[in-house]
Amino acid sequence: MSDPNVITLVAERIAHLHKVDISAGDGAGDYSLSTKEPRMWSLIDERMKMALEVDFDDDPYKAGCLAQLHLREKIIAEIEWLKSTLAKISSPVVFCHGDLTNSNMIVESDEDGVITKVSIIDFDYSGYDYRGFDIGTHFTKFAGITGDYSKYPNAKTQYAFLSQYLRSNHVEPTKEALDCLYEEVNAFALASYLCWGLWGILQSEKSTKSFDYLEYARVRFERYFVQKEEFVLLKAASTETMF
Repeated sequence: MSDPNVITLVAERIAHLHKVDISAGDGAGDYSLSTKEPRMWSLIDERMKMALEVDFDDDPYKAGCLAQLHLREKIIAEIEWLKSTLAKISSPVVFCHGDLTNSNMIVESDEDGVITKVSIIDFDYSGYDYRGFDIGTHFTKFAGITGDYSKYPNAKTQYAFLSQYLRSNHVEPTKEALDCLYEEVNAFALASYLCWGLWGILQSEKSTKSFDYLEYARVRFERYFVQKEEFVLLKAASTETMF
């Protein structure tokens, strides 16, 4: 996903998706498309409620791993902090994919092997939500299922993506516009870490796959705290430039 050409094509496709207007009907999976109300917080709150009910009384190892995630001691408070923080950041509600991973994108190449088209598939989590949440989630998914956040797109890659996204929406990618969108998506990426971390906890109880979903959750929560600190520093720096 670090190929500049692919980044441009993906940004164009996501911008196109965000323009889709579906005013009625049933969505797939967890979502209904009959409302344009954002679903992010209701989804996170619902997952938290269910995650607090997960227990592994018959599995001491899993019970210990779950306890180390500190849902009641830390994560509940972080959700409240994030609600207050994101309420101050403008992000339009658009039709979102909800799970923009590499595996949910199909690329087509020409005879020379140059990628010329990107198609988005698998709309199980689609619905109306915050633009920043969809793009932020896409950036977090660069790390893959194992959570290798050395692959999280750096500022240069993000700005290239966001520039094309704005152009595809007929918006001039000025420094001000880019800085604002950059802050938006990286702030909402924090919500994505919490949302998918909680998903991991729920999967740890019901999935029959031989995959460590509690470790998946731990890695997402750990990354949340790392990126939260970076975001706080970014906000502090941007505030200082105003004076």
